[in-house]
Amino acid sequence: RECSCLRRENEVERRSKQIDEKESVQSKERERLESLEKDVSDRELLCSNREEELSKRLEEIAEKESLVNNDQDELQLQRQVLATEQDEIEKGKKQLQLDMQNAEKIISNRELDCTRQEEEL
Repeated sequence: RECSCLRRENEVERRSKQIDEKESVQSKERERLESLEKDVSDRELLCSNREEELSKRLEEIAEKESLVNNDQDELQLQRQVLATEQDEIEKGKKQLQLDMQNAEKIISNRELDCTRQEEEL
């Protein structure tokens, strides 16, 4: 009987130790799982924050692109205006040269007329 009781006590103690060990392992696994869940949550938050930052930066870049495009359009219009003005200036110069040549011919003809009139006198 004593042997039987001792065996039972030993068996109960052994099983109790096994249960304690299993509970300890489960507790450590729960802690690891909670730690991993916290890490995942932290990383998700970090990713969400980065996405927001990138979204804001993309909006800023889009605004800057729009401003640059507007500036380019304005510069193109100014180039066209300047090119038109330059063409008009060139046309004016050519017309002025023609007018000068005509004036020189008129002066030359008048000088000839004057010279003839003097000779006739």
